[in-house]
Amino acid sequence: MKIFFTIFVLIFLFSFISKAQNITADTVLANSYYKTAGDFNNKSLFDSALYYTEKAQILYIKHLGEKSVKNANCFNRMGAAYLGKTEYENALEYYFKCLEIRKELLGEKNTFVAQSYNNVGLMYGKKMEFDKALEYYFKSLDISITLLGEKSTRVSDSYFNIGTIYMDKSEFDKALEYHFKSLNIIKEILGEKNVETAVSYGNIGSIYIEKSDFDKALEYYFKGLEIIKELFGEKNINAVSFYCNIGTIYAKNFEFDKALEYYFKGLEIIKELLGERHLSVAFSYNNIGVTYQEKSEFDKVLEYYFKSLEIYKELLGEK
Repeated sequence: MKIFFTIFVLIFLFSFISKAQNITADTVLANSYYKTAGDFNNKSLFDSALYYTEKAQILYIKHLGEKSVKNANCFNRMGAAYLGKTEYENALEYYFKCLEIRKELLGEKNTFVAQSYNNVGLMYGKKMEFDKALEYYFKSLDISITLLGEKSTRVSDSYFNIGTIYMDKSEFDKALEYHFKSLNIIKEILGEKNVETAVSYGNIGSIYIEKSDFDKALEYYFKGLEIIKELFGEKNINAVSFYCNIGTIYAKNFEFDKALEYYFKGLEIIKELLGERHLSVAFSYNNIGVTYQEKSEFDKVLEYYFKSLEIYKELLGEK
């Protein structure tokens, strides 16, 4: 009887060890698939990202079940891949699946739940369902403030997203309110000389353009431009949008020579960094052509319109 019992225990132990080894091997493999999916997402290879996420998900569900943080993370990664593919309905579906599992396992007041609310808000914004977007962005904001306090980058990001939706809704005063809230937190945490600060200045400048307050728009575009130049130097692709926007404001103010000055500054950087045959170069030529048209310099108008047209036809085709 002792011998039988000993054999039974040994069989049980070997079975347990074998099962544990299988779980460990599957977990390592699932984690590898999941990481590979993330790498493909970062490279914008979204179909490959989905393929490897699904392979990881099968193994996670096998050992952890449907209701696991790992499975929620897989749904989140699938949502990100569909976002990259601009399939917003599919992205929304998977972000909601992630949200429901996270809420059930982690509770409402959790940073990962806040992230999921933010992702859902982002999708509604992409779908131009702006009130829905605000609903979920505010849910994310409330959780972030509760858990992290008012002065955190998460809260700043939420204010930024909310401000962007209000701009899309053409509620420009509300947009300014939330973009300034975002900016103030960024400056306090990261300082004035920071890329995110420059981006915020640029966004605020864009809102002032919509309000037709061109002096204020210029003020904030120049603030952003100076930071970019100080951080990265004069010849930097991040400076181009500032030069272009500053040129546009001068054109709206009928200061066409000033407009051309800044359009040409942006153009030279684009050509140096991206080459002559680039869509951004074509866009810049078109802006310059429009400005010469306002100056009634029609030979110049044709010159730059034709330059723009040649690049568009080369890169996009005749049709």
